[in-house]
Amino acid sequence: QRAAIVDLQFQNNTLESVNVTFEELHDSHHQPCPIVQTIVDKRLAALDNMKDFTVIDANTMLAEYFVDSSTGKGLPLSSEFSRFQQTTVGGFFCSAVKQELDADVCVINGAPMLASKTYGDGFMSYQQLTSELPYPLKIIIVDMTRKQLRDAIEYSREHVEEGKSARVLDDGRLERRGYLHTDFEYWRQSLTCESNELDDNEVISVALPRNLLKGFCSIEPLIDLNKELEEKNALPNEDDYIKAVDIIVRFCCKDRWSTICSQLSFEDLDLNGDGVLSSDEIRAAVQLILGEEEATMELVNSMIEAIDTNADGQIDEQEWNQILARMRK
Repeated sequence: QRAAIVDLQFQNNTLESVNVTFEELHDSHHQPCPIVQTIVDKRLAALDNMKDFTVIDANTMLAEYFVDSSTGKGLPLSSEFSRFQQTTVGGFFCSAVKQELDADVCVINGAPMLASKTYGDGFMSYQQLTSELPYPLKIIIVDMTRKQLRDAIEYSREHVEEGKSARVLDDGRLERRGYLHTDFEYWRQSLTCESNELDDNEVISVALPRNLLKGFCSIEPLIDLNKELEEKNALPNEDDYIKAVDIIVRFCCKDRWSTICSQLSFEDLDLNGDGVLSSDEIRAAVQLILGEEEATMELVNSMIEAIDTNADGQIDEQEWNQILARMRK
């Protein structure tokens, strides 16, 4: 085994030189550092604890969309047959991304949704979320016309990739890796006559996985769009994306903030009156409003990260007001 030793030399806060050397590792010369091991163990333990906390609660988050608008019956939180049909998990993921990134529409194809599971109680933990989306699904936002979007959705639901095998269900439906799921609002809109009243030439912002533009799942209208955007130099930079899981967690944490903000004021939570909300004060609010089981430090820390714009580990009144503004939209 070999180790890379990187020596960075700075002068007046400016990087002057980088020197990289390699050294053979021998157990007798390189014993584990107790301090580093403690830090690593602590981080790994935090990750283990994080797996169990509830991220999605369909009973309270976007709950109005878990009711069939035609029958009034409840809809389960489910990702089953995501390569064959629009699912409520797909609708939730897309709606979370759309709202968090302030896009007009969001689409995500069925291929990366791998769990194929129904969540009978409406809850999805962080571990279950990462099982649904185990790969780093890179979300970007691009502009397109409503017709281009509709053509892409229809194409994804009608065509099977050339050279790819596809399962066939008993009812005759074919498996399609590229089957595009949409956010709840677009989904409902497409089921009504409202969609016919929209201007096909209207340019809208659409959040979607970057790889679909590059040809993954061979959705031809999106491949054509990619060429068009390249010619206009209108494509996002390669590193200009956000992972879908991170967006969904952030959305769900802000939703919990909205629940707390609707019942308590900043002054109610600021128990010691120092003008900021600490993790302990936030945890007390979560216990009071959402219940003891919800009040894990992993959830509290994720809630802080979701709105802590100055990254000081606390929530000030300005950051709190951002949640209030979100609720007024």
